[in-house]
Parts: sequence; structure tokens; C-alpha cells
Amino acid sequence: MQGLFGRKEDHLGLGVTHVVIEPSNSETVIELTYKMQLLPWLTLQPDAQYIISPSGDSSGLKDAFVLGLRFVATF
Repeated sequence: MQGLFGRKEDHLGLGVTHVVIEPSNSETVIELTYKMQLLPWLTLQPDAQYIISPSGDSSGLKDAFVLGLRFVATF
């Protein structure tokens, strides 16, 4: 989705990925990101991911929550 909060250059993204590694092992990732055009030459993009059954390991690995932040400067 583009132009959220009245900012024409911003983008909101949501993604879901499901990978079957073996018949009994799979991994699912849910990701939410928002790219903000702060200045004509600077963007900021926070990202959050929730990973269900990391590496498809069903032996007790807990689900994971990952936060990221990306800066891009173009001169």
C-alpha cells in the first residue's frame, strides 16, 4: 500500500511465507514493513518478522520475533 498517512512516497508491506522442509517440518514467516521517505535523499524502513517453527525444527525451538531497521541515503 502506498501513501499511508498522507505521505505519497511511503510504502506499507505485509508478507507471509510458508516453507515445507520435510512432510513433518515446516517454517512460517509473517513480516510487516513500512518504508518512510523522510527527505528526498533519505529513507527509513523498520521491519518486524514473526517466525513460527524456525528452521522447521519441531523438536522444541521456540518461535522467534525479529526487529530490523534499514536506512538508505542517496547522494
